[in-house]
Amino acid sequence: MSQTERVLSAVAVDDPRIPSRICGLLVQRAVPVTRIELRREVNTWAIRLVVRVAGDAEARLVAERLNRLVGVVEVSC
Repeated sequence: MSQTERVLSAVAVDDPRIPSRICGLLVQRAVPVTRIELRREVNTWAIRLVVRVAGDAEARLVAERLNRLVGVVEVSC
């Protein structure tokens, strides 16, 4: 199955460790990342990831793993 790019969006609490936790998770799971956008807002992080995955099931799995991270409030894909 060929890989396609998927956009995942997340909102996380304002914790300076959030970017490194997200990057650590992606590296640990060997998820190919095309782009990462992090924007610090009032009391939250707005995160947008463009990842290469094999399909919807893999995109949902990455979203579920991100959602389990401490500090991540919401993930959508």
